[in-house]
Amino acid sequence: MNREYAYNRDKGMCMACKQSVYTGIVKCHHKRRKLPLNQINKVPNLITLCDECHGLVHSNTKTKNKKILELRNIIFEEDNLIKIGETLN
Repeated sequence: MNREYAYNRDKGMCMACKQSVYTGIVKCHHKRRKLPLNQINKVPNLITLCDECHGLVHSNTKTKNKKILELRNIIFEEDNLIKIGETLN
């Protein structure tokens, strides 16, 4: 249900490339992947992406798209915080 709310909030558009996304090929990306289960699927943590942009977020393919780079940085920051936490334990 929250994915539909995010899709409607984003007006059916990919928030990276601004192209219309059809409901059959919508990728709802979790901005923060490591949130507790009761928070991860909340609408503010979801962003509508087309299949191509969602793939770019999770790849090392070069891009100049600022939104994709921003989403990649969130993943990078989360992964580094987890590594630091594991080192401290």
